[in-house]
Amino acid sequence: MILQELKYFEELKKEVAAVFQKSYPNCNSNISEWKGQDIIDFQEELISKVHGRISEKWFYTHIKSPADKLPRIDMLNMLSEYAGYKNWNDFLGSKQAAENNVSTLAVVSENKENFSVKNKEEKSIAKPKKKTVQLGKLIVLFITILLLAIVAIKLLSTENHLYKCCFVDIDGHTSIKGIIRVTVLMEGESPVYAETNADGCLQLDGKKNKIKFVINTPYFHPDTFARILNKEVIEEKIQLKADDYAVMIHYFSKSNIKDWQKRRLQLNEMISENAKFFQVYSNNDGMELYNKKEFIDKLTMPLKSLRNVEILDVKYSGNKISELRFTQTGSR
Repeated sequence: MILQELKYFEELKKEVAAVFQKSYPNCNSNISEWKGQDIIDFQEELISKVHGRISEKWFYTHIKSPADKLPRIDMLNMLSEYAGYKNWNDFLGSKQAAENNVSTLAVVSENKENFSVKNKEEKSIAKPKKKTVQLGKLIVLFITILLLAIVAIKLLSTENHLYKCCFVDIDGHTSIKGIIRVTVLMEGESPVYAETNADGCLQLDGKKNKIKFVINTPYFHPDTFARILNKEVIEEKIQLKADDYAVMIHYFSKSNIKDWQKRRLQLNEMISENAKFFQVYSNNDGMELYNKKEFIDKLTMPLKSLRNVEILDVKYSGNKISELRFTQTGSR
């Protein structure tokens, strides 16, 4: 029974990944391959949709590795609810009912097949068929050779392209030194995730003559770029527009401004009323949720322990912040 439930838990993980892909289509369909940003986005999904929380440590223990024991029932219920079921028992009942239906259909299909084979044998005794095995082998061999020839011609005729770009600030035209996360979207292939080097540059190579990629970095607005590669090597500079609000919040957390009331008014103008703020802890100890007032209080209290906010991701509704993820240097 335990082994059967472990099998069902693996199926639940697949269904959870399928639901998550509806919100984040660029993520890997195999949940065991998720890491970094995928896990953070999944934690947010659980909080917003089923009001549940998991830590990154729990995810690595129970999701990324093949399960040798079931998680606690409350965690199973939470994941089942996220996948569209009432709870874990509802998920088990659905799967067991589906398996019973498959077994019934298999018996019916086997009976039909036996009846069909018997009829064929009776017909073959009455009237033998003419053998065409040799001709069939020749046709299969010809098609195989033709397909191999087409593939070889296509591979030989495709040039290898090298693409290199460096990201700069659109205002000051200075290089962006921080790491920029890039999602490369190749036609007909799964997304590939990459990061810039210390100089803010990215290098990609391949045989396709078209490349499309999405950039995402905390202090600059996200953007999507598409390029046609008609040379062996292409180098360019790409300008990114700074996210002024994210930069201001980072500056506020590090500065020693004494006019706290003015700072509170500025933050109030930048943030929508129903905004959510997620503090991510660096030691895999989960995250904490703040509302607008709590976040403004956190940034304007003159305590050293509440300083050094590093922005991870910002989302907007209109021209105001609606959601923000951050961490703090020295947070627990």
